[in-house]
Amino acid sequence: LMAMTQQTAMAQATAFDEQAAIRALEADGYYVEPGAEQIDIDRLAAVVRDSRTGLKPVLLADDALEAEPLANDLLDQLGEGTVVVVAPEQIGVATDLADTAEVDAALDRADEQGNSLTDLPGYLEELDAALAVDADTGDGGGRGPVGAVVLGVLGLLGVVLLVRRVSAGRAERARAERALRE
Repeated sequence: LMAMTQQTAMAQATAFDEQAAIRALEADGYYVEPGAEQIDIDRLAAVVRDSRTGLKPVLLADDALEAEPLANDLLDQLGEGTVVVVAPEQIGVATDLADTAEVDAALDRADEQGNSLTDLPGYLEELDAALAVDADTGDGGGRGPVGAVVLGVLGLLGVVLLVRRVSAGRAERARAERALRE
């Protein structure tokens, strides 16, 4: 019986058409696996269209696959954005905009604001907004207000050092000219 259960799970896992999902994500920005729970597709498309993080939801019919590894695999194939795999009992997120801690914090904020069971598009909208805030304020490669302040301070420091170097060079030349005249 255990072997039959494992074989059934493996058959379901291999039934997922990853290439169909990739094609749909590239064309539409989302993928709904046949047999997945019904969802307002127009609203989902609007959430994807308005996303600030390149949101690409994938809705699975069952939990035969692990959501997190699938999200990472799909993101690797897509190259950029935020892939959110939603199955009946799990969610997996992979993004090139935030680290794991930022994703976890965004998931926590989305959980506080929305309910993935009753309003999945609303939940995804909250997740997108939370990830966008984290990407703007985190260390995400120097993006956002914090990155702008850091770059501004570094730029100002560079200008100050350049002015000091030029001033020091002028002072040295003036001393050398005086020494030649004497």
